[in-house]
Amino acid sequence: MSKTTVNKTNKKYLFVAFAFGIIAASLVFAGISLSTKGDIVQKPVAQQLRFATADNSQASADCSAGTVSKTVPVLSVTSDGSTGIAGNLTVTLAPGNSRVLIDTNPFTETDLQYSANMAVDVAKSITNDNATGQDFLLEYDTPGQVDVIGGGSAGAAATIAAIAALENKQINPTVAMTGTINADGTIGPVAGILQKAKAAADAGYKVLLLPKGQSTETYYEKTAGDTSTMRGYRMFNIKYVPKTVDIAAQAQQWGLQVKEVSTIQDAMSYMIM
Repeated sequence: MSKTTVNKTNKKYLFVAFAFGIIAASLVFAGISLSTKGDIVQKPVAQQLRFATADNSQASADCSAGTVSKTVPVLSVTSDGSTGIAGNLTVTLAPGNSRVLIDTNPFTETDLQYSANMAVDVAKSITNDNATGQDFLLEYDTPGQVDVIGGGSAGAAATIAAIAALENKQINPTVAMTGTINADGTIGPVAGILQKAKAAADAGYKVLLLPKGQSTETYYEKTAGDTSTMRGYRMFNIKYVPKTVDIAAQAQQWGLQVKEVSTIQDAMSYMIM
């Protein structure tokens, strides 16, 4: 074989080896690239799914755990003071911006709005819970055609409902209450006790909590006294005679037990289970 033939043969083998090397290197590089791209694509997807699941679970937990509603009876009287009315107040604690919100159907007077805010403040103080990031929604449900409700006599009951919502405790369904609430947690006097007691008894409650000293009520009854005649005119001497009603004794005849309470802590022992 000539030298020329040998050189040509060697060049042929070298070319084949070079081509084979390029192909092998390409395959190896392609494999590395596919593997790397697979990791880049798959890892973020796995992380995204994991984070989305965690976020959704947390959101669901926040929605379900953040809303609590508690209902208490509230007692009132008609505008002429002749008839008692038993209704309900529902206090809902929900995620929000630390507001006190009142349902305006029926409409409320300013004294009731003040009483509602006081009730929430006292409830926060007693429970040592500022309810940061939560709203209190108060919904009053009064039977009959009531367009406007007012007065502070539901303040103590509203405080009980707010405390029960903050602590997520049950309210005794057999106990009703009437009384205003003061900033120090004491319970203040209200009017229309006898009418409210009758409404509570008719509604089926077994115990009525009253402010301290109001289990008896004194009122003045108008009576005509002696008459006299002056210059042809007959004169009547009108007197107002004090009368005392033992509301506890009267309520007992209706199947209702009356208890006096002086502070919201006293009321909690009867109403919060």
